[in-house]
Amino acid sequence: ALLDSRLVLAGAAEGWTLPKEIDFRRLAEFPLVLPEATNGLRAIVDSIARRMRVSLDVVADADSILAQKEMAMRCGCYMIKAPLTIAGEESSGVFASSVIRNPSINRYVVVMTGQQKPLSRAGREVAGRTTAILRDLSNHR
Repeated sequence: ALLDSRLVLAGAAEGWTLPKEIDFRRLAEFPLVLPEATNGLRAIVDSIARRMRVSLDVVADADSILAQKEMAMRCGCYMIKAPLTIAGEESSGVFASSVIRNPSINRYVVVMTGQQKPLSRAGREVAGRTTAILRDLSNHR
């Protein structure tokens, strides 16, 4: 994988008292704004919740990252995100986060190409630039 990260529970930094890591079972204690059920991240979270018999309090479905962030800031909701998606806001003190554990939820970024037909020059350029950007992000974590 070019980039991998453990998902976090994130919310408004003001008044944040949660530890650096939080058990998955505790996610039931928080009002969550998550992507729609068809989203890959949501499918993973829902699958783990079912397996562990944890009832999550999903108060809103929002596929838009911006909508999730607005709800977290204005409505006291929490998000489950990859850390890089909130890195800017976390460093500026808008959001805080706790790494989810027991179990950890890892997300991976990969670049895949098909074997049937060679990539066009444009496709190779996009894959190369994407790979370089992701490696740079990975090196700066």
